[in-house]
Amino acid sequence: VQYEVVSNFVNGIAGVKKNGKVGYIDTKGGEVVPLMFEDGHEFLDDYAAVKTNGKWGFANLKGKGKLVIEANYEQVGRFSEDRCW
Repeated sequence: VQYEVVSNFVNGIAGVKKNGKVGYIDTKGGEVVPLMFEDGHEFLDDYAAVKTNGKWGFANLKGKGKLVIEANYEQVGRFSEDRCW
């Protein structure tokens, strides 16, 4: 067992957790976003809400987890169709 937690696959990507860090893998088990976040939601439309330094922001899948909206928020929803809800 490589990860402590593996979420459901959504559009071929699943969140994983190991040693208190969250990252994302593809259906072949390849790491598409390194284990670097405190928490995270599923990727929708290439964006996922992720928690780092106690705050939430949004990471881009194509940028391998690069924050596209800085983690400045206490709480966020999911990102879909170019909007956060």
